[in-house]
Amino acid sequence: MHLCFNSEDTTMVTEGVSREGGLATEYSIRVSEHIRPSTRKGESMADQPAVQYYFDRPFSLLFKTCFDAGFVLESIKEPIFDESQGRKGFIWGSLSEIPTVLVARMRLPRR
Repeated sequence: MHLCFNSEDTTMVTEGVSREGGLATEYSIRVSEHIRPSTRKGESMADQPAVQYYFDRPFSLLFKTCFDAGFVLESIKEPIFDESQGRKGFIWGSLSEIPTVLVARMRLPRR
């Protein structure tokens, strides 16, 4: 999960906007907090059978833990989903400029 866009402090927003003389639907994400570490329970989707834990941490804290253990960051990617990968009622597929996942490859340096 992407640390910035998947948390209890994230609100998915759907708005009707005027575009080139017509109306369009615009999807976005509002982030109200990110830096302060927190642990909470919440839902990630409608009709979820039970709440789940969210362990919200900023990048700097997570990577510091790895760096302190001697790891180096080798690669980082922020892929996005296209509309075919979304689920009904779930807007990630409509967010072509918002990454849903953060993938980091870390390794111990060669000696």
